[in-house]
Amino acid sequence: MAGVVLIDGQPLTGGTIRFVPEVGRPASSKIMADGSFDLATESVNRSSKTGVLLGNYRVQVSASKIVDDVTIRWHAPERYADFRTSGLGVTIDQPTSDLVIELTWAGAKRPDDGAAANEVEAASPSDEHERPTSAVGAPASGSEAKGS
Repeated sequence: MAGVVLIDGQPLTGGTIRFVPEVGRPASSKIMADGSFDLATESVNRSSKTGVLLGNYRVQVSASKIVDDVTIRWHAPERYADFRTSGLGVTIDQPTSDLVIELTWAGAKRPDDGAAANEVEAASPSDEHERPTSAVGAPASGSEAKGS
């Protein structure tokens, strides 16, 4: 099971992706610089197994960097970092290598949309954003995953 993570149409250049099933063990992968991932099912006391079982999954994508003791730089909106708030879901009914997970900054607080300085600070003109770790972001509506 492989695919790509996009944010506003561009590859997400790092982070982790995790598929959490209704029942059973999750599958996860590092997100590569080109946005690609290759899932492996997590196991206890054994090495991970490439691929996932068929079924329904909630998806989380975490892409952040700890800047200092109080600041995290988010490369994708924080809501995606938890499968309970991401709004992302996918049904796997056959093996695929071209799954597309689409994320967006729409609805997330950004420096250019009037966010308070103590909630979000721009790290650079890119899609990297910093937020003190003590601030709490509200979940926003989700995105959909597309498989071919």
